[in-house]
Amino acid sequence: IRKSSDDHLPEIPDDLVNYLDQHAADLTSFRDRFLQGETPDVGIAYDVRNSKFISEIPSFSSLLIMTRLFMLRAIQHHQMGQVEEMRANLDAVLQIVEPLQDRHEVGAQFVKLRLETELLHIVQRLDIFPHSLQEKFQENTRLRNEKMLQSMRFESYYTYAMLSEISEPSDFFEIGKILSQFSKPYLQVINRELWKVASQIQTELQGSDVCRLNVEEFYTRISPGRWKILDYSDVIRYQLGFWTRSQRFQFSFELTEKVHQVKALTRQQGKFPESVPGIETSTCAGSQWRYTVNPDGTATLDLEGIPEALEEFSSDPSWRYTLKRSQI
Repeated sequence: IRKSSDDHLPEIPDDLVNYLDQHAADLTSFRDRFLQGETPDVGIAYDVRNSKFISEIPSFSSLLIMTRLFMLRAIQHHQMGQVEEMRANLDAVLQIVEPLQDRHEVGAQFVKLRLETELLHIVQRLDIFPHSLQEKFQENTRLRNEKMLQSMRFESYYTYAMLSEISEPSDFFEIGKILSQFSKPYLQVINRELWKVASQIQTELQGSDVCRLNVEEFYTRISPGRWKILDYSDVIRYQLGFWTRSQRFQFSFELTEKVHQVKALTRQQGKFPESVPGIETSTCAGSQWRYTVNPDGTATLDLEGIPEALEEFSSDPSWRYTLKRSQI
């Protein structure tokens, strides 16, 4: 689903259907508990001030699996015509991922964005955009971007602390203690410059507008300092990549709203409308959505004037969608 712009929810493979059916009661029980306000414990309680280079970090793999099971259940209920059950599973997905927004790790924000985007890809292919989901996505737009930037700062601090630790002499090997006398000053300089570069990037991004960000010019505004031991372009690219993920979500949400705007008019008129009032509006003044009715009986939504930063750092098909009359 994520890699396709086709207006179609594929059939669930038989082995997955069997699994969902076998565990239907358990999945429903877990779902209802989440809808009542319970949240899964997906992390490890730790204090970054006491963390070591070998400290265990949280894993979100179990959360990914659990959430996708509820997405599959939603698709299954949709294909069976059980609308309320479908909505309950979709609401449970947001209930599960929402607490990730308050976590510090970049990984947590990345997983949250990924799951929310996958959820939008499913919603685009439904007959309706459930109001509860639409409202929740709208509420979290600004906060989503702020949290991503905060988590990037946290990761930079955490990395700085970890690299500071390994630049100290080894407690285990005599040869390590000897070699560290030569490597320690070098590692300390690199670490300080990495910290400086990351801090500069995040300060610049704090007030940046993704609609107008010139990537090439942005690189020139970041200076690692007098030593310039390493090429820091990869650090800049890494930071920009995460920042644009949260910015890109707004366009995925926009596209979902546009798709359902077209679907609603199509149901009213019995065919794809020739035009859709206000369909062209977008977050960025230099961007607009183009709606086209095609000769093959489909209709297409395309984003024109994609912001440079989003286009460069995006592999997600958030800019185009094809609607089929038979799917509405």
